[in-house]
Amino acid sequence: MTAAENLLAKINTAIASGKTVMFTTYGHATKVSPRTVKSWAKAGNELFRIEGDHLCIASGKKFVSVMGCKVTAH
Repeated sequence: MTAAENLLAKINTAIASGKTVMFTTYGHATKVSPRTVKSWAKAGNELFRIEGDHLCIASGKKFVSVMGCKVTAH
């Protein structure tokens, strides 16, 4: 498995156990809760995507890499 696949597996495990996942950079933090994932799935949209060696998260109509972010589950 690649680093992106491993990270996505950890995120999915945390979300499935009811935890909120935080993506943090120096100037910004993004919170993804189980409710967020559920609402994106219900709308038929993907929230996470693997592009090459990068795990990306939806941001508007585009996807941005989260590989440089600190990822924690609470």
